[in-house]
Amino acid sequence: MSSEIAIFYIEATGYIGGSALQAILAHPEADTFEITALVRSEAKAKALESD
Repeated sequence: MSSEIAIFYIEATGYIGGSALQAILAHPEADTFEITALVRSEAKAKALESD
């Protein structure tokens, strides 16, 4: 797949949401995903940020 896939993810820092996000990131083509996550806590959002 050559095009980027956009994902808008809600509640990524919760118990189930975190597990589901890990599954998305484990996908073989995860490097083609552009993921935006909606969270309630700025501190928890910092934990999701990547370089």
